[in-house]
This record gives sequence, C-alpha cells and structure tokens, in this order.
Amino acid sequence: MAWSLNQLSKISGGKICGSEDSLIIGLCSSEKPIKNCLAFSLNEKISTKLTRAGCFIISKEKPLKGICHPDPKLAFSLIVNEIKPTYKKPEKLISTKAHISKSAKIGKNVEIGPFAFIGEDVEIGEETKIYAFSFIGNKCKIGSFCKIMPHAVIMDNCSLGDECLIGPSSVVGNSGFNIHNTGKEIFRMPHVGGVQIQKNATIGALNTIDGGLIDSTNIGKNVKTDSQVHIAHNVDLGDNALIAAKSGIAGSSKIKENFIAGGRVGVSDHTKIGKNVTAGVGSMIISDIEDNSTVLGYPARAKKITLSIWASLKKLPLWIRKKK
Repeated sequence: MAWSLNQLSKISGGKICGSEDSLIIGLCSSEKPIKNCLAFSLNEKISTKLTRAGCFIISKEKPLKGICHPDPKLAFSLIVNEIKPTYKKPEKLISTKAHISKSAKIGKNVEIGPFAFIGEDVEIGEETKIYAFSFIGNKCKIGSFCKIMPHAVIMDNCSLGDECLIGPSSVVGNSGFNIHNTGKEIFRMPHVGGVQIQKNATIGALNTIDGGLIDSTNIGKNVKTDSQVHIAHNVDLGDNALIAAKSGIAGSSKIKENFIAGGRVGVSDHTKIGKNVTAGVGSMIISDIEDNSTVLGYPARAKKITLSIWASLKKLPLWIRKKK
C-alpha cells in the first residue's frame, strides 16, 4: 500500500514541506535511504545522501520533500504504528491448547495463545494478549490492553496496570534473595508480597523482578526497562524510570520518579535515590543520592567530581616521572 505525504502529515500532526506528490511505500533509515521510503533525521543539515529517500521528517522546514515536525522521533513512531502491517485476530481468541483455571475471570476480546497457563482466581482485563507458553500464577490481576509476551512468567499475587508489556522470558514475582543463616543451616526466606506494576510500564526481555518479602515490590507508571534488568525484592521504583540493559537494583531500595540508569548501573541495597537522578553507564551507587543529581563512576559520585578524578589519574604517570 502507498501513502501520500498528506496522509502521513495528518497521522503525525506535522506540516508538509516541499512537494506533496510523493508516495511512500515503505520505511528506511537515514543511514540507508531508499527511494519512495520514509526516513527521519535529527540533524537539521540534510545530507545529499538522505535526499535519496522518498520523504524525510525533520524539525525545521526545508525546501525538500518531507514533513516538518518539532519531534521527528515522535512523528516517525506515530506513522510507523499506523502503517505497519496488521494481522487479523484468530477466529478463536483463546487457544484450545491453553490451560485456564475455572475460577479465572477473562475480559472481552482477550487473546490467549497455545500452551499458556492461567492460574486460579486470575483476573484479566479486556483486549489483553497472553502469548504462547506464558505463565500467570494464582490471584494475579492483569489490566486491560496488556501484552504478556512468549515464555513470560508472572508468579502468584502480582498485578499489572492497564497497557503494560512484559517482555519475552521475563519473570515477575519470583522469590527474592533474602537468605537467613541460623548458624546451623542457611535457607531462603519465603516471599509472599508479590509485585505491583503500574499503568503503561514496559518490562524488557529477560528481566527479573522479585516479589516482596511481605509487602510488595512496586514499579511505577510509565517505567521502561531494557533487556536483562534485575529488580530485587521490596524495591520501590518511581514513575517514568528508564533502566538500560544489565542494570541491577538491590533489595529495599527506594527510588523516586524520573530515574535514568545507563547500562550496567548497580544500586546497593536499602539505598534512597531522589527525584530526577541520572546515573551514567557502569555507575555503582552505594550511598543515598539527592534530587536532581547526575552521578558517574565506582563508587558513584557527582559527575564533575568523577571526571576530575579521571583526568587526574591520566596525569599520574607524568607526575611520577617528574618526581623521579
């Protein structure tokens, strides 16, 4: 199917710049432009290479075929969501090969794939999709318009708000790593608190979010995690957090809203992190962090201090040679 610039501008809320006669038949990246395809650019200077694309999205109006939008990424995303191929719902929304407990309450238009397991007293809201081989334990509450991807596991007593996504092979609500040593034996304490995930959260692939010991582990609204993120028992993670791959948050940490963690960030147990904190790649947070801070390094310090230390370390060999 071909799309006109006029149609795409209405979808994105952008303004047409240049000629309106282009027809778009697909998508392309700015690195590999393709004729009659749509690309976007965050660079105000349009390269000759990019003009080979059938249409582009840019933040400022240019005398070329394209769409002007203050946020090119948003415009591109809106267009992709509208024009990407859609597939018809299966005739039978619930697979006959799925196991669904008799006490489960299933909302309207819920899709449940083959070999999915739905436990006792589960509640699932309307239009939610439970993909093949996923597991939902007893007394879980799943909101409307959620997606539980293949092989995802949600253990007993967990809840998801509306429009949440649990990525492939992620585990929500497993017993936390709370180990007790009596002197005679070492055992793992039972965790019964579960996990509560608020509206519009996206949990990436291969994540683990441990259930709380007695009270629940809490994940706020609009939280987005990358693949391979671990969140331990009784963590409170505030709204709008963005957590990159291979990061880990240890037990009972309290993190307020708008936390951003680069890849491989570690947070020590019982740590308190304020609002609007950003932790750079590889940071290890072992003490409390105040609001509006940007930290970096191991241990994590204010970014300016860490960069100053790194600069001094680079000069250390020169200082040693001078003293000799």
